[in-house]
This record gives sequence, C-alpha cells and structure tokens, in this order.
Amino acid sequence: MPLTPSDISNKTFRTVRLRPGYNEDDVDELLDRVEATLVALQGGPRTGPLITAAEVEAARFRTTRLNPGYNEDEVDAFLDVVVADLRSRGLSGEPGGSGPGARPGQAGTGWPSGPPRPQHTGQGRG
Repeated sequence: MPLTPSDISNKTFRTVRLRPGYNEDDVDELLDRVEATLVALQGGPRTGPLITAAEVEAARFRTTRLNPGYNEDEVDAFLDVVVADLRSRGLSGEPGGSGPGARPGQAGTGWPSGPPRPQHTGQGRG
C-alpha cells in the first residue's frame, strides 16, 4: 500500500542520548519534503520541487551525542520504505536535482549549503 502524507507526519522514532543519533531537525526537514511531495502527488498544493528517491538516499544528517537524537536504525529502516515508495511512483531521480521534481538549473538536493552531513546508512525519521 502506498505511503500517505499522514504516514509521514504521524511517524515517530525513539530518541537516544547515550549513543549517536540523528539530529531531529535534519530528519524532520527531510520528512517534511517527503510529506509535501506526497500531498502534491495526491492533487494538493505543490510547495516546491518533488523529492526523489535519490535525494532521500543521498540525505545526510548531523549526529548527536549526549543530546537527544532519533534512533538511527529506525530512521534508516523508515527511509528504506520511503525510497521504495518514491521509486514505485516513478520518482527515482538522480542525485544533483535532475529528477522529475527538480527545477531547471537546480544544483544539489536543495539543502542549504554548509558542512556536509554524515551520510546515514540505509534509508530511514525520528
């Protein structure tokens, strides 16, 4: 069954403190883009370029230590589901913004510039 915007907005992840976790804001930002894409695909307003499976796979999150962060394994597992869903909808895309949701001349995935985020293993929110 395809994912819905509610599946994304209602997804929760356990938080961790004593081991590395993913920065919650980074994960939430990515999932907000996924949710907006699913809304647009269901005929709702389109608030930006559609996110592609390649962009989700290329996403990087800052890691946390001793501060709350999302459980990395849970996030990765959920992002695996998101990637499979986007591919099934024809949104495989290419890293670098050349997928169907990209705007002409768009470089990268639309993330703000800054230090690179550690790449998550697998594909997965918190």
